[in-house]
Amino acid sequence: FLIESVNSDTRRQLARVAQVKSLQRGDYLFEVGDDDDLALYLLDGEASCEYPDGRSKTHEANSIQGRYPLGDSRPRRFTARVRSATARAVQFDRHY
Repeated sequence: FLIESVNSDTRRQLARVAQVKSLQRGDYLFEVGDDDDLALYLLDGEASCEYPDGRSKTHEANSIQGRYPLGDSRPRRFTARVRSATARAVQFDRHY
């Protein structure tokens, strides 16, 4: 879901349970096959999304795709690692 689509009271509740992570190039955000309940949004920086078949794409925080959670399907279909020198991501339990 888009954060902007959530009412202000719910956004405040999410802010209380959200975890912001500061990351460095090469840090893993998640790996292919992970089956967790986390929604993860890239706030700053870029992530490299690497599929098992060798394809890859870049997810940029400051683009349209940055408005959406990264790798939202379960189990995760690709491995996401920080591509930029630094990045920040926010995660929270998607069932909260």
